[in-house]
Amino acid sequence: MKRTTLIVTMSIIGIVIAAFVYGAHNLLYSATSPSSTPPPNTVSPTPASTPTSTATPTPSSSSTSSSSSTDLPNLPLQVPTTITIVDANGANVTVALPVERIVCLTMIETVYILGAGDRVVGYDASLGSDTAAILPSSMLASLVNVGTDMAPNLELILELQPDLVLASQRLSDENRKKLENAGIAVIEDTLTGTRRNTCIRNLGALLGAEQRAEEFIAYETYYINLVNTRIATLSRDEKPLVYFEWYKPWFSTGPGGSYNKLIVETGGINIAENATLSSPELSPEFVAEANPAIIIRMLTYLDGEDLAAFQTLRNDMLNRAALSGTQAVQDGKVYIIKSNLLVERQMIGMLYFAKWLHPNLFQDIDPAAIYAEYIQRFFGATLTGVFVYP
Repeated sequence: MKRTTLIVTMSIIGIVIAAFVYGAHNLLYSATSPSSTPPPNTVSPTPASTPTSTATPTPSSSSTSSSSSTDLPNLPLQVPTTITIVDANGANVTVALPVERIVCLTMIETVYILGAGDRVVGYDASLGSDTAAILPSSMLASLVNVGTDMAPNLELILELQPDLVLASQRLSDENRKKLENAGIAVIEDTLTGTRRNTCIRNLGALLGAEQRAEEFIAYETYYINLVNTRIATLSRDEKPLVYFEWYKPWFSTGPGGSYNKLIVETGGINIAENATLSSPELSPEFVAEANPAIIIRMLTYLDGEDLAAFQTLRNDMLNRAALSGTQAVQDGKVYIIKSNLLVERQMIGMLYFAKWLHPNLFQDIDPAAIYAEYIQRFFGATLTGVFVYP
């Protein structure tokens, strides 16, 4: 009887040990097996309009199931090696990861917001003083001026050996081809109009900063929704006629233009809403006859950046013969706004547009205060300089 009891006891112990070993094996296999959810900082395959990643091939379900149950799998961590995005030109651009060296012919502020300022090695010659004021001086001191996207210094760019060049669509096909032939990925894109969030998300994916990108988009979306909600019920008769002027006299914005979008989304009617081009050149006679209630003129770095430059540009607008009889000039509703409030800091520009077009609807909104909070939040800096006038 004692011998039988001993045998039974030893059998039970053997079963328990076997079960423990088998359970531990399965637990380890579970922890090392690939998950159906991509690991952080990778991009799942998506339609062509958004980023897609090319990762090291992962085992298929059939190859996994064919493994011996007695062999522990030795699976490497799956990390994307390249990412392919579609830029504003419709080009499929494949970029090797990680992106360590970037030449910014545009979008340097957004790259910084996404936490990759230390990867920038070259910058745009047209970098404004207000951008220089908010980026760390230590960062700017180490950068090389490589010209503009319209006139890039290709020799300098090639010497910098960047992994990526970010440019606007003003980069010529010839210059893009030269950079690509040197093995450099080139993305032409814009932060204006309907491309904005797509562009930010693409950069987030390229830089391994998807969460930062979404946080930034959410911040902007709050204010965009605020404006959209307040102007949603306005009738056409309640919307003022707006003449927007780009970087030189009589150049404006039409259907499909990013500045037309700003006018529409802040409750205005663009006097060039029926133009056949997205950036039409209007005649003085047309603008005078349209009789805009509000005139908004962009100021670029070519005009100057101090208060005197704003005042000079506004006086030029007020004194143009073709504009002298318009309601906007008669009422003094002629506004000058710096270009970066319509590009990288577009959300701030939108708030100013809304305040100018519908001051009664936005009495509680102080664009300057929100602007100062934006600069502190994303750059840790204090807002300085002139950006709108008056």
